[in-house]
Amino acid sequence: MSKAGSAEVKSPVVGSPPGLSHLAPLDGLRGVAVLLVIFAQTPFILEWPATRALQDLALRLSLGHFGVDLFFVLSGFLITRILLSDIDTQGRIGFRNFYIRRMLRIFPAYLISIAVYLLCFEAKGLWSLLTYTFNIYHPFNPGPHPLENTWSLSVEEQFYLVWPFLIAALPRAAGWRVTAFFVPGIALAIAIAIALIVEGPLAGELIYRSTPVRMMSLSLGAALAYRELAGRPLPERACWLLMAGGVSILAMGTWLRARGLIDAQGDFQVLATFGFTLVSAGVVALILAPSGAFAPHLQSWLTARWLRAVGKISYGLYIYRSLILYLLGIPLHHSQVHGAPALLVAAFLLLSFGLAALSYHVVEAPILRLKSRLTGAGEKEGASPRAALHPIVANR
Repeated sequence: MSKAGSAEVKSPVVGSPPGLSHLAPLDGLRGVAVLLVIFAQTPFILEWPATRALQDLALRLSLGHFGVDLFFVLSGFLITRILLSDIDTQGRIGFRNFYIRRMLRIFPAYLISIAVYLLCFEAKGLWSLLTYTFNIYHPFNPGPHPLENTWSLSVEEQFYLVWPFLIAALPRAAGWRVTAFFVPGIALAIAIAIALIVEGPLAGELIYRSTPVRMMSLSLGAALAYRELAGRPLPERACWLLMAGGVSILAMGTWLRARGLIDAQGDFQVLATFGFTLVSAGVVALILAPSGAFAPHLQSWLTARWLRAVGKISYGLYIYRSLILYLLGIPLHHSQVHGAPALLVAAFLLLSFGLAALSYHVVEAPILRLKSRLTGAGEKEGASPRAALHPIVANR
């Protein structure tokens, strides 16, 4: 990696315990993840038939699903890294500061999106939106919804309620084994049980959106945090083996589904979620790898200014994009089948990126400064608001 890129990696992180370094390539990876989701969900352009082939390719490769799992692995890694650093520097987890940071990071833009939804659409599932249980509500109440993407925020919030207490109670020596094998194993078993017990589309929806199953990705991200802080990140070869295993599982699932040997909903979703989890964990681990033939080049590329800029506004891109599609009259379920005129597609992209940037500078950055003052971290340690961590997940 270049000297400039290496210097950026060591910058402090706002709102995090003292001494916790900022891993700049992860900003770029966050940008890649949100671009995968945007690419998968941008309507094809009616005037340009070739764009339909691009969207079909994105759907066939499930690029949106890949983006989702990247975000979950990233979130598990970043949140666990903060919690472990708290223990290392203070001897305990600062629960008050942790929950203040998470509330101030997620609530403002999320509540703005709910307010716009209530002003412009008939309210459906409002209680589930306000209580972060939309991932439970939506599988049992399927259908188009302007805030369907918030299921993943529900997973995040439910994760936050449990994870700090588990990390606090877990002996450090057992942390790697528990997060790398025990928790993901339980999550995979729950996914298999759902596929065996539940039939039809509901099985696939429950596997895709339920927090217990998504602990597979979140916990593997946590395992990478244990290794990184212990100074033992996975070597590059192990990262490639993780990714190869994930790709093999995805290929097997696709082959079995195409031949009717497995259920296209529950059974396939088990394999797809497991496969994308391994690929995503391998990608994040590769960014953390200390050396190798490819890792330094990937780390350097992910510190590109434009990509980190996209990563910086990725939360706003996630929050507002679905609402924008609906406000433009091109909801996702319609646009993927019928496409949209070039003018509407251009408006969607411009509004998505423009409002996300505006949200960051007008809403999110000021809140980040408030977060630092309330928790007594960040600015007094010489950190800047742009270095702040934020977990983000996205809809498939």
